[in-house]
Amino acid sequence: MNFAIGFQCLELTFKPIAILDVAFLFDAVSSADFPPDLALAELKDLEEARKWCEKRVVQWHEKQCFVWTCQRTCDNQALGQVTLTVKGHDLILAYWIHPTFWGKGLAVKMCQSLITHLTEFGFRGSLFAAIHAWNVRSESVLFKLGFEKMITKGQSNTDHQGEKQFQLKTMKP
Repeated sequence: MNFAIGFQCLELTFKPIAILDVAFLFDAVSSADFPPDLALAELKDLEEARKWCEKRVVQWHEKQCFVWTCQRTCDNQALGQVTLTVKGHDLILAYWIHPTFWGKGLAVKMCQSLITHLTEFGFRGSLFAAIHAWNVRSESVLFKLGFEKMITKGQSNTDHQGEKQFQLKTMKP
C-alpha cells in the first residue's frame, strides 16, 4: 500500500514521522496526564523515544506501518500522531494527542482527515481500530468517525486483553 508522504487539510498538516519528532513524543508520553496503560507510556527516556521513532521510519519504508505527525497549519504546532498499520488488505487505525490539546475535537479532525486521505487514495479494504475498554473518550471519537463495535457471535466486543474492537462502517468490503 502506498499513501502520500505528507498531506494537508484546512487546519492540519500531516508529515511522516521523523527523528525530529522525538522531543515532542517524549514530552507527551511523559506528561502526568498521558494514560499509563498505553504502550507509548512505556518510553522512559529520549533514547527509547528515538528508537521508537526510528523503528516507525523503517516500518514506513517497508510499507508495514505509516505514522504521520499532525501539526496545526497556522503555526506548525505538533498536536499528535495518526497511524495506519497494515494487516493483509486492511488497515488498523491508531492515534494519540498530546494531553495539552485534549478536549478540543482534534482527535476527530485528525482521524477524519486521514480517512478522507484514504478514500482519495482509493483504499478499498476495511479500516479497524482497537481501544482499551476503559478509554471512553477514544470510544466517543470512533463513534463520531462512523466506527461501530465489532461483536463476534457468542462473544462480547471486549477481547481477552480488555480491548474493544471497532470497524468503520463506510469501509467494509
